[in-house]
Amino acid sequence: MLSLKKSAVAAILLAFVGGIFVLKFNARVTEFHSLVAASYFVGYAVLSIWLWSAEFKHPRLPNDRVLLFLTAAILVVVAVILVTLLPEGSRVGRLPALYESIERLANGQFPWGSSTQTRPSGFPFLFVLALPSYYLGNLGFLEVLGVLLFFISAIKLNRIYGSRWLCLIGLLALPTFYYELLVRSELFFNMSVFVFLIVLSERYISATKVNLSFVAFGLVFGLCLSTRLITILILVAFAAYKFRCAILQGLLFVSISLLTFLLTIAPFLWWDAKTFVLQGPFSVQMAYLPAAVAFLFFVSAFLIGWKSLTLRTLFLSLGVLLFAVVLISFVLATGGSDYASAVIHDGFDISYFIFSVPFLLLSFERAAVPESSLDQGSS
Repeated sequence: MLSLKKSAVAAILLAFVGGIFVLKFNARVTEFHSLVAASYFVGYAVLSIWLWSAEFKHPRLPNDRVLLFLTAAILVVVAVILVTLLPEGSRVGRLPALYESIERLANGQFPWGSSTQTRPSGFPFLFVLALPSYYLGNLGFLEVLGVLLFFISAIKLNRIYGSRWLCLIGLLALPTFYYELLVRSELFFNMSVFVFLIVLSERYISATKVNLSFVAFGLVFGLCLSTRLITILILVAFAAYKFRCAILQGLLFVSISLLTFLLTIAPFLWWDAKTFVLQGPFSVQMAYLPAAVAFLFFVSAFLIGWKSLTLRTLFLSLGVLLFAVVLISFVLATGGSDYASAVIHDGFDISYFIFSVPFLLLSFERAAVPESSLDQGSS
């Protein structure tokens, strides 16, 4: 079971993520935005730690299961309504970039390069994942699917109702949740896909057996790598955690995933290798960090996976790592300037902090109950 100290780390980081969103958007309506953001930070952190550690004496109600699933269903419906009825009005360029990439491909045009208007940065399988929502006429449905995958992951990971409610409350108390829906971003969705895969893999992959499930999950991980470059850190950490006692199987799993990823980009390398390398997703996404710093994070991903003895510890470590990646990018991008001003005046896209949110939320569990049967380390 995670100690209170470790859960406090998750609570504080989540409070920080929510706090910078409060800072950014309250600056448009009040001059006391810093005070409001600080109050939110303290309130979220204290409430999260209290909910984690408090021992509630009343017994679980007989209809807790129904209430939990009904609440989750209502939230999914509300998410659908938000992305369907409310206009998208942010200055974030991910939604237009995704639309442009898909439309250029549909018209036989290369989806990256100087001729694009939005400078798309996604990898090919992100376009594939977005196609159903695209043909439904609303890419915001991607984020709704992300919310659904997160809820399923929380339910499967947590056998204890209090832990499930803690994940749900923690998400709903974050302004980042509503922001993602309103701007039709797909960052939370992207990370929720990996959370979902990792939770399922604990049930269906044996670290010592190479069977159909092993190969299938390797293929799916490889396809999902072809969304964003930062997801390679998740694969490395997961493989180190899952296969620490079966290194050859781990190398095979990673090889299957990387080969699958290479197969998704091979057609585009054949099509226009120069543009893909110099102006495609690698160049755009690697611009956020120097190569040496990126390599250090890569090594860190392996180490945290290797040292994580439980799935919940892995999620906490990944949440901290992804938070650190974005924080370092933020510091480098703002060049030591007034950080608060950079947040308020779009000096950095703070929505990237959402990468860490699903992992940090799922690292929570009620302290007064036994661990989920999933949280016993690698099988």
